[in-house]
Amino acid sequence: MPVLDVLHLQKTYASKFTHIKTEALRDLTFHVQSGEFVAIMGESGSGKTTLLNVLAGLDSPTGGQILVDGIDLHALSSRERTAFRRNQLGIIFQDYSLLETFSLRDNIALPLKLNNEKNVEIEKKIDSLARAMRIEAILDKYPDEVSGGQKQRAAVARALITSPQLLLADEPTGALDSFASRELLELFSSLSANGQTIVMVTHSAAAASFAQRVLVVEDGKIIHELQRGAQPQESFYTQINRMLMLFSQPDQPVSDREEGSSPILITEEMTP
Repeated sequence: MPVLDVLHLQKTYASKFTHIKTEALRDLTFHVQSGEFVAIMGESGSGKTTLLNVLAGLDSPTGGQILVDGIDLHALSSRERTAFRRNQLGIIFQDYSLLETFSLRDNIALPLKLNNEKNVEIEKKIDSLARAMRIEAILDKYPDEVSGGQKQRAAVARALITSPQLLLADEPTGALDSFASRELLELFSSLSANGQTIVMVTHSAAAASFAQRVLVVEDGKIIHELQRGAQPQESFYTQINRMLMLFSQPDQPVSDREEGSSPILITEEMTP
């Protein structure tokens, strides 16, 4: 059974001052298997961030279902959904969302503290994750005392501390330099290889090339899908860029478009 089932998902926003309605998501259906690393790409306004917020239970859909490990996320009460999000969903944001008055150790421990876990067990889990993230030497530093890459690794550790079914990442490399971005994406690949299911929203073709599958969203719909298969990351990066070139020629049907125009959606230059 897939870890994530998205079934006929819809999200419509209605203006408070007019009768105009905006369809942010339109009948989206897709599935993510256990251990799969999926990237979702799209221009600003395409619906990808709305999709991630709905997947995280931070926003409610107008229609359709989201099943995480068979549980209908939006059939839960608000309190149940908050507890489910804390325990079963790991969420990573572009701006890290670390508490500046907490050390990295305390930031990572926060979800377990909220669950009233014993300190001894919390420290064991933190030590194990800190070694995996290579941040054990800076656990007692505060967010403003470490680099962006180190902050993001701490944010990943916090997201993983509850052993979530699904890891959701919103432009996780957006505030990082190319070296820190590659390190983080290689970490995601390693986590996926060890069974962690990941869904990542990104503008970056280079970031998406680390995933096993890419879904392209436009006007709230999935308009294209790429499978990486057995090809190396560098080849998949080239394939994604080729696809983006085709979609950058909107006046022609996809089958008739020719390569040659500049790729769209790429906001981060990373050398594969």
